[in-house]
Amino acid sequence: MVLKVDYRRSEMWTCENDPEAFIHTERNTALTRIPLVDSNDPATDPLAVDVLKSVSRHRNRTVNPNVYRAMANHPDALRTLVDFGTAVYFENSLTPAQRELAYLTASVTNDCHY
Repeated sequence: MVLKVDYRRSEMWTCENDPEAFIHTERNTALTRIPLVDSNDPATDPLAVDVLKSVSRHRNRTVNPNVYRAMANHPDALRTLVDFGTAVYFENSLTPAQRELAYLTASVTNDCHY
């Protein structure tokens, strides 16, 4: 079986014998290799739940980004990532315009088109 994932469009197609006959399955079905933690699951580590809910509350989000949910498999690493992100993105001396210029410069330097 041939599997093609178009990450730019978050779509996945499969085909058996004919590579031209891609069958669109379902949006956002790219395979996850690291399980995503659900903060509402009673089996989730309490520290992970605390960090995920804190991020949601402080960022005014109802759902956490998947990178946080994946990192929640190791709650201490998640806490470190959130602390680092907070310092870099929110608690710095750059103006919003300077921050945006830094993001755009990094994107152009790394040939990122999104």
